[in-house]
Amino acid sequence: NGLAISPLYWAIDDGKLTIAEFILGDLLTIRVDMKRYYYGRQELFEYHSDLLQELASKCPKLVQVVLDGLMWHSKEKSGRKVRVNYYIADLYGDPSKNADVWTSPLAVLARMCDNETFTHPASKKVLELKWQRFGLKGFLLNELIFAVILTLFLLEHLFDIHQAACATGVKGLASSSHVEIALTAISGLIVAFHLFMCMIQIYTGKMVTPEWTTVIKVPRHLTNPWNILRLVSVVLIFIVYFIEDHCGDHSSRRGHLSGREGPSLDALRQAKEHEAHEAGVDAMAGEDFEVSGPLAIKAVVVLLIWSQMVQLTMLSHRMAAFTYSLGYMARDLFHTFAMVTVLLLAFASALSILREPPYDSFGLTITALLNSGLNLEEPHIE
Repeated sequence: NGLAISPLYWAIDDGKLTIAEFILGDLLTIRVDMKRYYYGRQELFEYHSDLLQELASKCPKLVQVVLDGLMWHSKEKSGRKVRVNYYIADLYGDPSKNADVWTSPLAVLARMCDNETFTHPASKKVLELKWQRFGLKGFLLNELIFAVILTLFLLEHLFDIHQAACATGVKGLASSSHVEIALTAISGLIVAFHLFMCMIQIYTGKMVTPEWTTVIKVPRHLTNPWNILRLVSVVLIFIVYFIEDHCGDHSSRRGHLSGREGPSLDALRQAKEHEAHEAGVDAMAGEDFEVSGPLAIKAVVVLLIWSQMVQLTMLSHRMAAFTYSLGYMARDLFHTFAMVTVLLLAFASALSILREPPYDSFGLTITALLNSGLNLEEPHIE
């Protein structure tokens, strides 16, 4: 029909995998005569720029044939070692040809092939080179930034009790410490960086559909859960220092979060101890602990930042494998909790319609079901 199609792709499309394997093996065999060496690797990838993607999507077993052809083993041995040449330029990728890193050959293998592909010496060599040249440096720089944020955060809110209890950044810089200003500045820069990356990817069309949905497309930068975790933590740090908090607002309801100005925590506690002393009762008995909004947010922030330190386990092969297994377990737990949440909301809605105590409202019903399911004490609601 006048179409120019590669015999290799023709054999793959027709399901003649034996012929396709023979073609790949023949092209990737190194031969020599009196004049020159013959090796078809360059021509193979030049005329089949999407070779790995075609093989990974239609016949993954042939990927191993290509990887085998990118290596040459010497017949001579040096002790217990054999010299090996790697011809992995096409597998390494060229930034001038692959502007989007996720379209590079190695990214195609990571996205479409199984874990066994990365046990092959050729793919392991590519990963080793990328990690040693720039991957390790970028990883350590990223972890160092958040280690500095975590250190400053702990120094400001954990190791200085007075500051942790009653010094929260206010809208004016005069009442903020140098550590708070530094944290706010660093967080603002990181937020700007993440937003810049998202805007660039939206502009260049680097939008993908995440695994958890089939409708919404997001920038590829936000498909990495670690990036989302970093962005959320620095956004909370950046916001919390613009909320007034004098550690003294206590509402009438237990556990209520607030940010309004009120009497100091020490003053309230001393007044309560004085009243209890006059009444002849224990001041700590039945005490309701109040948590201000900014302090609650900071508690969440420190958990998020500490959780990012888990990435340091990637420096150890054994710990990295363990963390990878934990990630899969967390994903399965998320699916379970999502289903439990739907069922909880369904039962809470049905019981709320009955208007029978203690299911007088939707919020009280959810609280009662959670306490019953988790076998907690009955909540004290005033």
